[in-house]
Amino acid sequence: MGAGTGGDGQRLLENDLSAPPGASPLVLPSGPLGLVVRALIAVLMVAGLVQVALQPVERTVDELLNELRAGRVSELTIERLPAGGQGQGTFWVEWSGDAGHGVARYELSTFAGSPYVDEGATILSAAEDSPAPVSVTHRQGWDQPGVQVSLAAFAAMAALILLVVGPQPRLATKWAWFWLTCAAAPIWLAYLVLEPVPWWQRKLVLPRPRRLTGGWAFAAALFLVPFVLALIPGGSRFYGW
Repeated sequence: MGAGTGGDGQRLLENDLSAPPGASPLVLPSGPLGLVVRALIAVLMVAGLVQVALQPVERTVDELLNELRAGRVSELTIERLPAGGQGQGTFWVEWSGDAGHGVARYELSTFAGSPYVDEGATILSAAEDSPAPVSVTHRQGWDQPGVQVSLAAFAAMAALILLVVGPQPRLATKWAWFWLTCAAAPIWLAYLVLEPVPWWQRKLVLPRPRRLTGGWAFAAALFLVPFVLALIPGGSRFYGW
């Protein structure tokens, strides 16, 4: 009986027929329209991830000072008050170099009668003493970027709808894919390419005897995914949506 079922399964894989009674249901590949939808979402996701990668990462002043002392900063743009001006609040500083593209807010208070604080002066001093040359630009006022459309968020929402209304995945349950992709948006690319059948396989395939379940995926999303992202330079920016 088992041998007959295996033979039927092999013929199904070759001829794209329906499964006979008693045989394990075979997994259908995505049709042409499904492939196009998945490809479009994948392209949108890649564009969104590139958008995220090009944005400066918000860091702390201490991290900037450490990178300046290590000679890992090549360009620095800092917001300063006009000569003789007084002010109080947080001001922006942006930098780039071997450590990537970062931005931070530093404290400044020059009003009479209040404690004098100027972290910007400390930053400029560290830039001057840096073992590597640093190109410093002073800026009065800081043009905040307008509202940016997150392409990755749009792609993630489209992929989530596809996950909910689409067929059962073959490698992991729907809950498993949900938890993993909540932990890191790039995992959506794996779902789009590999489920329910990899793009490059255009035949019926046998289901996996065991799939990754939601419980194990939830644990991986909490512990394994953040650990892996922390090992990748700049990977933490991709944690979550």
